[in-house]
Amino acid sequence: MDNMMDNTKNNIFSGFILKIIKIILPFVFRTIVLYVLGEKYLGLSSLFTSILQVLNITELGFSTAVIYHMYKPISLKDEKTVCALLNYYKKMYRYIGLIIMTVGLIIMPFLPHLINGEIPNNINLYFLYSLYLFDVVISYYLFSYKSALLNAVCRIDLTNITQIITTIIMYSLQILVLLFYKNYYLVVICSILMTISNNLLVQYISNKKYPNYQCSGSITENEKKSIKKQVMGLMIGKLSDTSRNSFDSIILSMFGGLSIVAIYNNYYYILNALYALMLVFTTSIQSIIGHNIIIKDVNNNYNNLLFLQFVFSFLNCICCCELLILYQPFIEIWVGQKLMLSELSVFLLVIYFFSLNINNAKNVYFTGNGLWWKAKKYFILESIGNLLLNLILGYFFGVNGIIVATIITIIIFNYIGRSKVMFEEYFKRSSKQYFKDQFYQGIIILISCILSFILVNNITINNTIVSLIAYSAVGVIIPCIIYTIIFYQSPHYKKIIYLIKHFLRIRKKKKKCHNIF
Repeated sequence: MDNMMDNTKNNIFSGFILKIIKIILPFVFRTIVLYVLGEKYLGLSSLFTSILQVLNITELGFSTAVIYHMYKPISLKDEKTVCALLNYYKKMYRYIGLIIMTVGLIIMPFLPHLINGEIPNNINLYFLYSLYLFDVVISYYLFSYKSALLNAVCRIDLTNITQIITTIIMYSLQILVLLFYKNYYLVVICSILMTISNNLLVQYISNKKYPNYQCSGSITENEKKSIKKQVMGLMIGKLSDTSRNSFDSIILSMFGGLSIVAIYNNYYYILNALYALMLVFTTSIQSIIGHNIIIKDVNNNYNNLLFLQFVFSFLNCICCCELLILYQPFIEIWVGQKLMLSELSVFLLVIYFFSLNINNAKNVYFTGNGLWWKAKKYFILESIGNLLLNLILGYFFGVNGIIVATIITIIIFNYIGRSKVMFEEYFKRSSKQYFKDQFYQGIIILISCILSFILVNNITINNTIVSLIAYSAVGVIIPCIIYTIIFYQSPHYKKIIYLIKHFLRIRKKKKKCHNIF
């Protein structure tokens, strides 16, 4: 377990580096595309990415299901079963790649109907889409299935390192191509080359670190049925998750055109970047939580859930404050006033972000217990509800209607619905305390946001950069003060302080990290 905790620490550290790179470099890239080629190219990129994210749901479900089934044999050191799962995973990936390619080609003739307005004159819509599709499909025929193994053994840091390398190279090449050739086809080809390189690196590292885990043998029919059942539940769940931004972009394109898609996705890019940083924690601790569910009792895991909820609530508070006070000033500097949404849209986007992140602690235990099939009705309702509300509210209220539609479905079906399943199926106790804590912490986040917003609006600084730094400091300091005042005697607060001190001491002395869960 000590090694697993060390790995978790490395996962978090490397995950943050990767996410920061994936925030800064795409930001620079989007900015260059915007000024060199125009917002319609960004709109096309967002539209194609959204379509392919929907098609990619199958892979997301299958890889997660296989990782879930690996937790137990890895904990029991059952190498034969792990190898058999890998072999099954490899074979199924080939079929999944074929399915995605086929459905992607079927969609191709309908692409013009998904765009309201003109496309760039020098772009062949079908050829560009084909490049995007190939970029997705090629992974399934290489070695991307090996990333599931590294995830299951709590070595996400290794896949993070490969992505750090290939991401830096990819965006460097893409930016050079944009600046010197202004050819968007070459930009996408650079992405394809780095996708291939990343998969080859994952294969090499996996074989080097874990030569005992190779694709061999067969799993039982019962295991196949269990995986298929979980995949079906996950596919439905991923559809509801993916539909948020994917359906948002597609419907916005239908009603408003590529320009409004680009404007919305500039805002969503920032929101998603912060959300991705939050997910570094959940992704990094997912493996250890999965193993704890197997080897520890329910009461221990329930107490850990409440602690994680408190941690994520505090982080959520800081991020919501930062979004509220920095969104508009940053967007204005980045793309100018002509490409800005209203203040109401910003307020709704902060609520959207809050709604997403109140699920973080729950999602770790939900995934660790493989409850996807049990929650299938909530997945279906969320997906259908989101699509219908997007169409109705998007038609009448545009961007704001689409954001409100997403908030409603997240809170009702994702937060309340999936939490209900988790408590009924695993914790087997009332969820009253869980929801009570979340509501109380939500009020504190609201107060923190209001105080931060009022304080920032009473600060006058002429220098733009200095003002952004000052506003950012306010977004951190206010939540820290409020949480310290309210929770100073709380055992959760004391545990956070202990862990921070312990982590700093561990990194300084390079000792092993003790189990915190």
